[in-house]
Amino acid sequence: MITRTLLSGRWLLRSALAVGAIVLCLFAATWQWERSQQQLAAEQAALAEPAPVGEVLDPSDPSVPIESLGRQVTVAGQYIAGAQSLIRSRLSKGGEPGLWVVNGIRTADGTVVAALRGWSPNADPPVAEGSVSLTGRLQPDENFYGDAPISEGQPLVTITQAGLRKQWEPPITRAGQDVLMTPGFVAVTRISPVDPGLGMLVPLIGTDPEIDYPLRNVLYSLQWLVFAGFVIVIWLKWLREDLAEARRDSEEDAVREVQSDRVNLHS
Repeated sequence: MITRTLLSGRWLLRSALAVGAIVLCLFAATWQWERSQQQLAAEQAALAEPAPVGEVLDPSDPSVPIESLGRQVTVAGQYIAGAQSLIRSRLSKGGEPGLWVVNGIRTADGTVVAALRGWSPNADPPVAEGSVSLTGRLQPDENFYGDAPISEGQPLVTITQAGLRKQWEPPITRAGQDVLMTPGFVAVTRISPVDPGLGMLVPLIGTDPEIDYPLRNVLYSLQWLVFAGFVIVIWLKWLREDLAEARRDSEEDAVREVQSDRVNLHS
């Protein structure tokens, strides 16, 4: 009886919808759980002691590892002449409109690091040259507006390694050598020598090491699991009701058949 019921057209449709709803709930629960883990990773990275950028990032890896997002790193090296880009439509720490200034720094091992030096109110920021030592927080490439134009000498819309490389390729290259460039960029929080002509910035990731435990995301994850369980309960309830109805119909048919047999005998 159960097999016949489940293989009916109505129950095949119900089962397909239930499976789809459960898969969707599990996907949402997994996504919320991963978000909570990312927040915890960002908190741990923000609380970690500053480390040389070469110890934290692998230039051969195209992305910043989740566990390193917002981590404090130190960078020491030389500004690369001509390796400077402006990022348009950005705000200062005080909310004033202007541009961000990103420079390429070559470290002792030849690796190029993109450093967000600060904020400028206009497109003529102070020139960066010579040796520099800084501390900042690791930020990922800004991957929104992937089709934004990249023009030589013009402000960029986002900070990406592809965009910076296109604008910096002649200055950062060395004859006969591959140019290694660390993924993401470093948002400067302390720099020496000081940049008096640029405003300081608040890093987007790792700005607040006192991040609360992401309880809300964890509860959302559990909520989606409850929804999945609710779908299963409803499916079982409908199945039980249909089986009970089928059993009653079968019993009624049996009673009618017995009564029919008795009538036939009497006749």
